[in-house]
Amino acid sequence: MEKTLDSIQYSLRPLNQTTVLVVDDEEFNRTLLKLTLEEHFQVVEACGGKEALEVCLHTPPDLILMDVMMESMSGYEACRLLKQHPDTHHIPVIFVTAISSPEEESKCWESGGMDIIAKPVHTPTLIHKARAHLTLKLQGDALREMAYLDGLTSVYNRRYFDDYFSKQLNQAKRSKSPTALMLMDVDWFKKFNDHYGHQAGDDCLRVVAQTLKKTLMRPLDIVARYGGEEFACVLPDTSEEGAIFLAENILKNIRELCITHELSQFGHVTLSIGVAISLSDEMNVDELLALADQKLYQAKEQGRNCFTIATGPQKKEESPLYERPSG
Repeated sequence: MEKTLDSIQYSLRPLNQTTVLVVDDEEFNRTLLKLTLEEHFQVVEACGGKEALEVCLHTPPDLILMDVMMESMSGYEACRLLKQHPDTHHIPVIFVTAISSPEEESKCWESGGMDIIAKPVHTPTLIHKARAHLTLKLQGDALREMAYLDGLTSVYNRRYFDDYFSKQLNQAKRSKSPTALMLMDVDWFKKFNDHYGHQAGDDCLRVVAQTLKKTLMRPLDIVARYGGEEFACVLPDTSEEGAIFLAENILKNIRELCITHELSQFGHVTLSIGVAISLSDEMNVDELLALADQKLYQAKEQGRNCFTIATGPQKKEESPLYERPSG
């Protein structure tokens, strides 16, 4: 279903489920703001600019309330760094400060702040401004998601995949956790398209895409249309065991769709899957993509309707093969 502006507004996350990060090196100030805000939003705290950067990189909030004068790192510097980072530049920052000179206010705007609230804080002003900036942020998130959806299948498109995959791999390097990538291809799809027609081919891709999406188990796992009849799944913090479990489920769920394909040796639509896993910081984006693509090719060579898997930068001569019965 095509999204409209009205449907986007209707589907926005409730404001009481949004997260506000309060950054101040004075515990009393943080506690006061938290008590004011927690009836309306989810609230987390950071005791300085450096801690705020760490929080934002690992669990990005929806809004930041930032003090200006802090010992370890000023609010100006923390905001500038947040605005320079691709993972955090879209998070609105409201400076909460006792500074009132025009020069200092200019620094707030120049460092990337979206608004300024003067201390002592007037509670209704704080709540109304927080709500306004959160609403704008959620609307922006929804519009960005629209731009990143594939028009045919309603899963993410290649542009989103490229951006998301790069960010997750960078995050994995920071946290030293494994990232799994799956590349998959609908077996003999050209024959399917030629035999049943393009409308049937489009319907097939829609059903396959939504089945992949439903099979993923965690919020950070995503499926994207990689191109044509190819799909890709990015699976952060996923071990080889977890990737095998998911690949088996994907093959099983696609088989159980029972989409007739008379020109397939299996009699129904199937997938071939190549899986590559980067352990810690071993591989970059291009290397992991190339390895997953190689494993996809091997799955096709080994009969299709199966997957092959490789872990790390070295190619495995014998990787696990899970073939699926045709019935």
